[in-house]
Amino acid sequence: MDVSDILSRGLVTTSPDALPGDALLLMDNEDVRHLPVVEDGRLVGVISDRDLLDVVGWMPGLAPDRPQPTGTVRIRDVMHADPTTVSPQDTVITAAVRMTLQKIGCLPVVERNQLVGIITESDLLHAYWRGCRDGDIDLEADDTIDHLMTRHIFSITPATLLKEAVARSHALRVRHLPVVDDRRLVGIVSDRDLRAALGAGQQGEVPVADFMSTNVVTVDPLERISRAAELMLNHKISALPVVVNGRLTGILTLTDMLDHCIETLREPEPRARR
Repeated sequence: MDVSDILSRGLVTTSPDALPGDALLLMDNEDVRHLPVVEDGRLVGVISDRDLLDVVGWMPGLAPDRPQPTGTVRIRDVMHADPTTVSPQDTVITAAVRMTLQKIGCLPVVERNQLVGIITESDLLHAYWRGCRDGDIDLEADDTIDHLMTRHIFSITPATLLKEAVARSHALRVRHLPVVDDRRLVGIVSDRDLRAALGAGQQGEVPVADFMSTNVVTVDPLERISRAAELMLNHKISALPVVVNGRLTGILTLTDMLDHCIETLREPEPRARR
């Protein structure tokens, strides 16, 4: 399977002169976590939401009428210049290995010095799901979720204050906080939910019950990993609480799935001749 089979061609880009807060708002509006940085039609860098959060902070005011908290800092000051790229003809596993070794979440796809797309972690997840669907991946490589999920869960309660949820998300470097009441899952809060609440003018003293997502997509620990991949892709989410009889028993994130996807997509070694 080549990069051309799974790359995303609907590019959302930013300028090196853009403000970090504006780029972060663009990411939230377009539902992306990485932006190629383009100047005069040429790829000059890549920026991730993690990079921007380190600059803007985890409690940015995203309302348009609020002042930028970053002063004179521009994207060119914090982007990854001269990014690693792949071509459409490279294999998916080549891209996956580069992303893993360099600990990056995306690779711009360049052909004849032109940016033609981007390949992200979600694209690798789609390749895995499609392989399972089409029977190209053995059933033994599509194990049950309980073998992959994270059992040590960082959760909060409906009474947790917005400022406390932000601090916890920041300190633990996690994107999702399940909300539980006596171990029963009642909602979930993502880093984007926190930013949206703050951008809408919510005060730090409000409880997460006021803005948490209550229509939570969940999975059973005995469902297949491909089912989790399908749910993540269809709902455009990167975390699935694992629930048994309404009680939270674990969480499965996109990060948890990536190593498994990469190993599964790896092309088999050629057999030695007898």
